[in-house]
Amino acid sequence: HLDQAIHYLKKAIKVVESIRGELISAELKTSFLTGKIEIYHQLIQLLYEKYQKNKSKPIMAEAFHFAEKAKARTLLDLLNESRIEIRKGVKPELLAAEKRYMQNISQLQTQLATTPLTTQERENLLKLLQKNEDELQKIRTEIRQENPFYAQLKFPSVTHLNEVQKHLHEHTYLLEYIFARPYSYLWVIGRHQSQWIQLASEINLGRQINRYLKMIGQPPAMGLPVKTYGALLGQLLLPEEQITLPANTTLIIVPDGQLHYLPFETLVVKNDHLQNDYLIQRHPISYASSASVWLFLRQRLKSTHYNGDLLAFGDPVFSVKDTMEDVNLALYRERGLGFKRLPYTSDEIKTIARYFSKNKAKIYLRSQATEENLKAECNHNFRILHFATHGMIDEHTPERSCILLTIDNNPQEDGFLQVQEIFNLKLNTQLVTLSACQTGKGKLVQGEGIIGFAQAFYYAGARSLLVSLWPVTDQSTAKLMNYFYGALHNGLSQVRALQQAKLKFIFHNQQALHHPYFWAPFVLHGSMEFK
Repeated sequence: HLDQAIHYLKKAIKVVESIRGELISAELKTSFLTGKIEIYHQLIQLLYEKYQKNKSKPIMAEAFHFAEKAKARTLLDLLNESRIEIRKGVKPELLAAEKRYMQNISQLQTQLATTPLTTQERENLLKLLQKNEDELQKIRTEIRQENPFYAQLKFPSVTHLNEVQKHLHEHTYLLEYIFARPYSYLWVIGRHQSQWIQLASEINLGRQINRYLKMIGQPPAMGLPVKTYGALLGQLLLPEEQITLPANTTLIIVPDGQLHYLPFETLVVKNDHLQNDYLIQRHPISYASSASVWLFLRQRLKSTHYNGDLLAFGDPVFSVKDTMEDVNLALYRERGLGFKRLPYTSDEIKTIARYFSKNKAKIYLRSQATEENLKAECNHNFRILHFATHGMIDEHTPERSCILLTIDNNPQEDGFLQVQEIFNLKLNTQLVTLSACQTGKGKLVQGEGIIGFAQAFYYAGARSLLVSLWPVTDQSTAKLMNYFYGALHNGLSQVRALQQAKLKFIFHNQQALHHPYFWAPFVLHGSMEFK
């Protein structure tokens, strides 16, 4: 009873959407929808069965709409919320409480980072930290409830296939994936055409993705057939007998599940001469959390005037001697992370600064690369914000993920620029570059994707991000950034500038640099400027 099953699944989704709409807390919205994603997947599967009978485009479009309903909804709501002054008209005591808990968290982080502690003392401080973080979330929920504009806020509906087509450039394709059981699905959407393709189960695809990531996410090892496995995975995700993507067209990838960790640039496809090429050799590539988020960021108002072109922070001071022994970074070190100086980050920033006019670039290095300076400068409207330092990802508590700046004993600013602090920044920034390890990773949540830096920077006002998917060497990163900013300086769009930077590695005279480990980790997310 296919039609009847589809009817009742739609009714179930209507109930889910209704309940979710009553929730205020972003965390509750995310966790509530996570347990219901299978309903959306079941509906998409049944719609595909119906689609197989007559290849009806309205059925394809309807399934795409429900796929969008199951993707990055909390992020879409947060982006819409960012349009209003969330703290305007709120009781002063609530704002004072928010500030107090933020200061408490900063003080606890400083204590954990700079004070030698016994195991019991550290456990007690961590419990106190968790308590303050919980209280902060409660206060922020109250702020939303108190805000007179929040109650009137109409949350955006997710986009439709024809709306996406309307906003795609002539030579751009959006590829949206749903990872599910027993089958996964792919929509290939161009301005004038679209396809809907059934793929293997998320279990089979996930196994191949994990295997491939182990090959490319670590320094090259002799005998590993990277291109062979890249071709195998490429065929599974972009079956050539079903998809034809004209060369040099731009691809916008909307991933799902473990695909969030995969740089599609490394997939191997046949070129016109039936030779194996990396996908980046044929296409500039960018990523989006959902088609709806991509459209929102694309339509976000751009500044007509920037006070500066580049604001950069790098090579911060982690201790007096820049060694782990001098600072007890207990909270982060317990996860096996050591923070030593990255000497090439100073060179990286000095090099890319040469591509900008001196009066349009402001850089902060070493002891000047502080949270205080960052927060003071953020309101000054820079086109690009660049960080070259360590990044720390907390996959269990994404709010604690942070960018490391200069660490000192100032209890107001501890040097750990956390996700929950980034939300409070006021940016009007075209691009945020996080030139640090694994800044594209975070907590992978079914239906929401990666929760980490992207959500925070988008909320703060960024339109696009350049992030990394695995630990990178500061030397090869500095080289890639030099190529990337050089291409931007020559007038290329962000997505094509990154493609050119990666191609320079692939065709570099030094054979070792051809390996994806060196050029593939950095990927572009958000709304790119196409030229």
